Amino acid sequence: MGRPHRTFRLALVWAIAAAPGCTDSPPSEPDPPFAPEAGFVELPPHDFAVRGGEVELTSTTSRARLFFSFQPAREDPQEKPLFVMHSGGPGASTAILLGGNTGPHTLDPSRTGQARIAENPSSWTDFANVLYVDARGTGFSYGIAEGAENEAVRAEEMSARNFNSFVDAADLVRVVLSFLRERPALRALPVVLAGESYGGIRTSVALHMVHHPERYGSGAEPYEDTALAAEIAAHFEDADTTAAAQWSRAVLLQPRLSSPHQQAAAGAALEAEGSPLRRRRRDRCPVRPPAPTSLLRAPCSRSARLSSPPPAATCMTCASPPATPSARYAGTHRQRLEDPAVLPVALGADPKAIAELSAGERADAYRLVKASAETEPLSATLGALAPYDRYFEIELFDLIGAPFAGVTTTSLGIERQNARYGLYFLEDLLSVRFFVTNAAFDAVIWTPSLPAALQMYTSEVASVHMDPGSVTVGFVPGAFGLGEGESRAFRLAPFDGSGHSVSLDEPEALAADVGSWLAE
Repeated sequence: MGRPHRTFRLALVWAIAAAPGCTDSPPSEPDPPFAPEAGFVELPPHDFAVRGGEVELTSTTSRARLFFSFQPAREDPQEKPLFVMHSGGPGASTAILLGGNTGPHTLDPSRTGQARIAENPSSWTDFANVLYVDARGTGFSYGIAEGAENEAVRAEEMSARNFNSFVDAADLVRVVLSFLRERPALRALPVVLAGESYGGIRTSVALHMVHHPERYGSGAEPYEDTALAAEIAAHFEDADTTAAAQWSRAVLLQPRLSSPHQQAAAGAALEAEGSPLRRRRRDRCPVRPPAPTSLLRAPCSRSARLSSPPPAATCMTCASPPATPSARYAGTHRQRLEDPAVLPVALGADPKAIAELSAGERADAYRLVKASAETEPLSATLGALAPYDRYFEIELFDLIGAPFAGVTTTSLGIERQNARYGLYFLEDLLSVRFFVTNAAFDAVIWTPSLPAALQMYTSEVASVHMDPGSVTVGFVPGAFGLGEGESRAFRLAPFDGSGHSVSLDEPEALAADVGSWLAE
């Protein structure tokens, strides 16, 4: 896994700083396993192959440093599961969730009053340890490439060999396994992946890898990664557990699971006269929107999608409740997180003590293809970076998302819009309990259409039955090796006041519902 990642734990340093004659240097004794920390997991290059019919890609990923923030449970952390939070896009920072009413502190302007950061009464640390992970190239994570000062080198880095749905999921698994391996006290804790939006696909693929590593080591799946398969097997041997026992739950916040089927089902529902989205648009949209199926491919930025009123009808944000917290939050989150006084509190760690974050440790680091003269606020405390590097990017949808849906991934049949990812979710249902949010006003991903979307997998799904708060999927005999009459259910929790960001619009209800589901 490359050289060990270095982190900073704020709790101990506070104690040391308070002692007479002590400095802010790390303690010589090992840090406790359940203290707030932030740092990087360095991923070395790894070989992989993707096979799509007669097309094959055999390649090696580039070095990357993936950022994490660990927030332990407030009480009895050794008895609580480890939630692994990751955001969507592809290209969004998980800081959106960290500061968006799931972590110990909130940056949500509707909840901070006159302050820029405040304690969060709806923190998920009430029932779990929470690990926030920025995907490759997002948030505080960055890539490393020899010759990064060359624009052509950087452009080549932003390609399918580093950015596709399988490498993306494998990155997440590798980060979690590395994090657990270096912390024996946490190694056997239950792991709950929690993904938002596109994070639904990342969660589905990552769980499939963890539960079926032999298929990814033998070439039985389109993606072959023998090193990953061996690492997963070694983890379960060292932790003396199994995937079914440790990785048996997942939370999906307004998830993308099968783009084509969800779009088709949502389009049909949104076309219906009298649908709640049409009623909301008539009330709030300055321009009548085009057909819903085109709206579901809205090209606007996250900030635009969360704004109120919408800057353009194509963003479909007219469906969001008026003056939602998400509307107020989007325009201020980055500014607050880049405040040198706010960031240490949000992370539970001093950024200056995270070695790989500093300018001196970022030789050959890159974030952008086109150099920019823009100066970041964090440069004043962490040092100036190369014009193609950045400390933090809250979203890089166009730059990072493009390879996920580019010519190479499409020719291989692994583009993020492919229906295959819904099959992974369906097979995951056999061994994983899912909590899925169902927001009434999310026109980015219209989750009420999810049951109809799953029904479109006719070779695998015999029936889909929806009860209040849950969905039961009946499987075709023989699908995934199942017998006659097999079915699985998952929670589809309603949030009647939410748009795409449920943690911003209904944080108390979301935390309470997830905590209750976890206790079942």
